[in-house]
This record gives sequence, C-alpha cells and structure tokens, in this order.
Amino acid sequence: MNKNMKDEISILDIPSKNEPRIKTGIKAFDSFIGGGFIDSQCILLAGQPGAGKSTMLLQLSTILSDKGEKVLYFSGEESLGQIKLRADRLGTLRQDIILSNTIKLEDIYKAIERINPKFVIIDSIQMLYSDKVRGEKGSEKQAKACLLQLIEHIKVTDKILIAIGHANKAGQVAGVMTLQHMVDTVLFVTVVNHVRTLVTLKNRFGSIDETLPLTMEETGFEEININGPKKTLTEKLFPNINTDSVWFKILDIFVKGLTVRPVSHSNNNYTYNNRRRYSRRNFRRHSRGGGLHKLTM
Repeated sequence: MNKNMKDEISILDIPSKNEPRIKTGIKAFDSFIGGGFIDSQCILLAGQPGAGKSTMLLQLSTILSDKGEKVLYFSGEESLGQIKLRADRLGTLRQDIILSNTIKLEDIYKAIERINPKFVIIDSIQMLYSDKVRGEKGSEKQAKACLLQLIEHIKVTDKILIAIGHANKAGQVAGVMTLQHMVDTVLFVTVVNHVRTLVTLKNRFGSIDETLPLTMEETGFEEININGPKKTLTEKLFPNINTDSVWFKILDIFVKGLTVRPVSHSNNNYTYNNRRRYSRRNFRRHSRGGGLHKLTM
C-alpha cells in the first residue's frame, strides 16, 4: 500500500498493477493458498495447542528463506534456545530466519522497522500485549486489540503476516476468530487418526473449503495425494505390512474412509466426497485440532 496516496481518490487514478505472488515452490501448498502469498496479506493459522503449528511455520520459514525472503519470527511460548534445538533437529537452520521473544506490540513495531523482513510470524497471538490496551496479558481483549493493530501496521508496510491462534476443544479460537473478518486468510489444522489436514476457511485471494492432507514423517510432514494410488496413504500409516497380503487389502479399504469427511445438510443426513469439503456450520463439530510439520516438494 502506498502511504503517500490520498485518502480519497478516483478509482481511475489508482495505479494498476498485478500483485506478484511469492511462491514457496511447493506446488500443492502454493495452489492451496491461491497461487502463493501476496503483499500485505494477513493469515490466521488456527488449531489446538501442541498440534504442531509452530513447527509448521518454522519449516515454512526455512522454505521462504531459501527463496531469498527474510523472516522475522516472534515467539512468546518457547525460548530461543528451544526453537533452535527444534530447528537443528529438523534441519531448518537458516541465516535469514530472525528469532525474537518480544511479545509487546510496540517493541514488535520497532523490530519490524529495524529488521525489515518480508514475512512476520507471530506465535501466538494470545501472547501479545500492549500497554495502550486495558486488560491482563493473554486476555481476549488484549489478543483482539493487538491483532487488529498489527494487521493495520502490516497493511501499510506491505509485509506479510502469519499469526497463530490457539483453539479450544470445540475448535474455537478464543477471542481471535471474532476478528477473522479482518484477516485475508484463515487456515485451520485438524487431526483425524494421525492424519493432519489443513483447511481453508477463508481466502480473499483464492478459493475456500480447500484441504491439504498430510502425514507426519521423521523429519516433518509430507503431502498425501488422495487422488493417487490408494495404497500410498495405507503404506504411510502401516509401513511394515506386506502390501500383497489380504490384511493390506482390508486396511486399504478402511484407510480410504479416512480421506473423506461428512458434509451436513439441513435434514441431518450425511454425504461424502473425496475432496473433503466442510460446511461452515458443522466444521467445529468434526475438527480435532492438529499440526503441520514439513511441506515437501
């Protein structure tokens, strides 16, 4: 956004430009978020605490760093030493990933101005606070006010914000989901039988109700191609089984059912399809939280 642009301007006088997409190079993920990230985009990543959202963003930071993008990662829940240990284990140590334990909003503004990153990651929004906002640290009022102010700052500086919001068992993100209309994209992570699924609930720059199923491997997560051979997912879940055995064929039929989700209709009957689409009304009923570790090419 041009900070020198007048508050009121004719639509004909607004400079025309095609917003370039910042791609991760992972085709499935880039397509999932609408073709890549764009300037001033604000993303809310939701899921239950401990589901792996932090690890996902750390590994995503690595991918972006390898593409030449500087990432400023604010963590209020882990020490910098803990983050480095996890990054070392996952092979995600990079020079252009800048870590900070700053959680005061005014200090975050100063760090953004000083470091000048392209991507700003907040882990998590519930940890932020501002001296200018009444309410205790970690309160719903603090979280909502800080997120709103941070979004306004990101919009005028052409950065890209990815903020984690912790959900409760009902799939609700305390206080923060009430501001989902302020962000451009809302992603939610679910877990069903050890299969993580990233779901798009809102996306101003792409389609919604998209899903990206993943499985956890030793070094992170890998995409599950639900349109490919059925044995792919079964082999990932049961790596030691003989694929020629009758038990494998039985398990294959069972696992196929894990790659579909119910869509509720007004008469409470359920239908299934292999694209795993969710209705907004019954999404919370079926969500279980979850995490995403490694996105592979």
